[in-house]
Amino acid sequence: MAYEPETRPTPLDALWLDRIPTELHFRRDHFPPPDLDPASFALEVGGAVERPLRLGLEAVMAMPERTLRVVLECAGHRRTEFDPPAEGVSWGLGAVGEAAWTGTALAGVLGEAGVSQKANAIVLEGGDRGVFPGVPGEVSFGRGVPIAKALHPDTLLVWAMNGEPLPHEHGAPLRAIVPG
Repeated sequence: MAYEPETRPTPLDALWLDRIPTELHFRRDHFPPPDLDPASFALEVGGAVERPLRLGLEAVMAMPERTLRVVLECAGHRRTEFDPPAEGVSWGLGAVGEAAWTGTALAGVLGEAGVSQKANAIVLEGGDRGVFPGVPGEVSFGRGVPIAKALHPDTLLVWAMNGEPLPHEHGAPLRAIVPG
């Protein structure tokens, strides 16, 4: 049976709360959340770098830590209002939520790797994989980020959400948060 991606909005009443409970934060999956073992998880940094890296979760978590409250909004939020209609999941309201995300700046990891001055973007590739219409085989979910945004101190690799370990359904054991 094919995987049916999770599309769950934040209840509108929760948007008025000082802190949206993690279980009420919106979800929009493209592929099934991967079952990654935190003990064997590794973050790999390669490409246009001086020193390719492979860091375990403990090594990432040992880097300087910070917590930011960040609002995430799905690209499809309020897509039902587009005229003409846009392709993709037709969200109404609720594809938005705020959380306190704890992690380390991606810039620190990229600094360890020595990013080439010729690099103009990085690609964040998730552990989630699946079939995408019109693309042969399985693909990983990925997103390009301009190098200036990747090096911004607020761009984080996070392992906690609202003071608790990052839940499986929100990207555990590690996910990127790119504010703005």
